[in-house]
Amino acid sequence: MWDESKHPRDDDGKFTDGNGTTGSKEKMFRSGRFAKETVEDGLTHGKRKDKQFFNRQKPLGHHTPLPPCPGYIDGVKRREEGMTHEEADRGSVNPKYGTNDAYKRNCQICVATYIARRRGYDVEALPFIENNKAMEEYAVDPLKFYKKSLEKPIVFEKKENGVSDFDYLKKRCYNGSIVALNFNWKSRSDKHIIVAENIDGKIRLYDPQNNKAIESESGIKKYLSKTNHLHIADLTKADIDERVANKTMRRRER
Repeated sequence: MWDESKHPRDDDGKFTDGNGTTGSKEKMFRSGRFAKETVEDGLTHGKRKDKQFFNRQKPLGHHTPLPPCPGYIDGVKRREEGMTHEEADRGSVNPKYGTNDAYKRNCQICVATYIARRRGYDVEALPFIENNKAMEEYAVDPLKFYKKSLEKPIVFEKKENGVSDFDYLKKRCYNGSIVALNFNWKSRSDKHIIVAENIDGKIRLYDPQNNKAIESESGIKKYLSKTNHLHIADLTKADIDERVANKTMRRRER
């Protein structure tokens, strides 16, 4: 169980003291542009004062949209073809991340909002609201965002003993899949949740809360080394529960 609202960040709003690839630079996504940042950033939270943006580079290719699901979210018309990763991110999942601390406590909402966007819903995440019973329930069980399936229920599976986090990720994040990673930070008692996607055998970690990604194997291993108690759930065929989404998402502001 986690409740990000009960765990303060440091002055920069960062989640960790650094992730990424030792001695190298990783390709990151931020607000629709690509930024190269040192390994001390990784998927950490907060804005770096010394970040430098470079010309747009070609992202990991062949991002196919997730299959659409029926229904609507608060009257938002769904795109029948869904969204690619590039269309769904661009800082659109949690655009107010840097404006209020409540938008730094809503990671479970951001993952579901990202999946909703991949499904074709043009929505953004609401902040985590204190003393909101519904949001507290979703923080405890982020799988409540998705419709239940009798055919293959969505569950968080714990890795087997003796298996490394990276090997476990490779096994669960098979080619063409998108999964949720739920874990504890080693440095603190709180939890976090992000997504990973496998495109043509290459895995990318993506944090929709702060719109950052890591694509290299060494960078992913470095990131996972900062975590404990990794559990993974397969969201490849997950259908968003519109009733839950209406309480946690809204039409994206233009």
